Amino acid sequence: MYLKRQELMALTGYTKRSAVIGWLDRHGWPYATGRLDGWPRVLRRYHDERLMGVDTSRSRNQKAGPNWTVSP
Repeated sequence: MYLKRQELMALTGYTKRSAVIGWLDRHGWPYATGRLDGWPRVLRRYHDERLMGVDTSRSRNQKAGPNWTVSP
């Protein structure tokens, strides 16, 4: 479900946890921490979609619909 530590290091090019987290922050990759080791957890599905060029900016539950806002 989540990328392994080695995969995160390969993705970012960094081996230190703080540097990996910095890279994720700079590039807008969402992650969670909370495990005892403090390493970020990135969903494999997000990783795969992002690298395939899928628009990951919208939530899966959010449906596209008409834009009813009025432009000036």
